[in-house]
Amino acid sequence: METKPHNYGRFYGLLKQMPGMNLTDLKSNLILQCTNGRTQSLHEMTAQEYDAMCRSMENAVQDKTKLRWQRSICLKLMQQIDVDTTKWTEVDRFCENPRIAGKRFSRLSYDELEKLEKKLRAIKAKMKNDMLINPLN
Repeated sequence: METKPHNYGRFYGLLKQMPGMNLTDLKSNLILQCTNGRTQSLHEMTAQEYDAMCRSMENAVQDKTKLRWQRSICLKLMQQIDVDTTKWTEVDRFCENPRIAGKRFSRLSYDELEKLEKKLRAIKAKMKNDMLINPLN
């Protein structure tokens, strides 16, 4: 006999953190996907299906957290090179420069944000070096 999950707290805790559509639709879609269309009910899932679904949700939540962290790093570096990060139009104008990122800040992927971080650190280092050479600027 197949075992069924008895506590759905893990699922509902992760569901609240998931990006995307409304929670009811998201719940139904996740369950359908993880049961290969067999059911939309948590109660009809096997323990293996439930565990696999929760693991994939944990990965999605972790990816979202990593993306948020990388965005924060880039915004802080932009502040340090005098980009006004209180205005999204300024942040986007800076990032849309083809030499910086070539697109709006909100559209940057995790990998693109990592590349942006490297460029921002290089700009910051150059600014610091220029201040040492010409302290009156």
